[in-house]
Amino acid sequence: MILRKAWLGITFALGLAPTVVGALPLIFVQAKITLIADESGALSAIGMDWLYDQEFTHLLAHEIGADEDETMRLSSAEIERLSQLVLDWPPEFNGDLSVFADGREAALLPREDATMTFEFGHIRETYRRSVVLPDDAGTQIVIKLFDPYYITAYTVLPELEIVGELACPARVIKADLDAAHESVSSLIGGIQVGDLTGEDIYPPFGEVFSDIVLISCEE
Repeated sequence: MILRKAWLGITFALGLAPTVVGALPLIFVQAKITLIADESGALSAIGMDWLYDQEFTHLLAHEIGADEDETMRLSSAEIERLSQLVLDWPPEFNGDLSVFADGREAALLPREDATMTFEFGHIRETYRRSVVLPDDAGTQIVIKLFDPYYITAYTVLPELEIVGELACPARVIKADLDAAHESVSSLIGGIQVGDLTGEDIYPPFGEVFSDIVLISCEE
């Protein structure tokens, strides 16, 4: 398993049981999701708009040798270098995105129209992924955005943007964070997620913290 931000110069161990430095999660991303429908009303693509937290943006600016004066005022050349760093996904990274049609995983095509902008001290990354649903996809689609090892915490905004006309209504179901923490604490022997640090070793548990986008005709 390749961790979400191994490519950004942060030292994470790789493998099935990684170790981390610093309490989890380390990176916070606010995600706005756009659902794109085809002419039949089926989901055909997903647009992503990620706004990174200021602390992580600051860390990445230092990674490229920018922001030495700690003002977060970057030149156009520095923003271009930052963009190259952010948009250079490794082949192993799937975008922390999963789509399921009636419980079966749908295929996601590579990113399209990927951009990065620098806004008021924050990185904003946007892109689109086409979705290939099974031929006999039924009436319920579940979209999940999560880092399996919870290095990155994604918060999905409740306002979905819809392009075209979806055949079925869509809504965001927020994760029950109290239940997620309780579940993980039980899984890893009573340790709280925020206390995982240093040489702690833990299984993948990020999915329990995932907000869900549900497209369903059954409601």
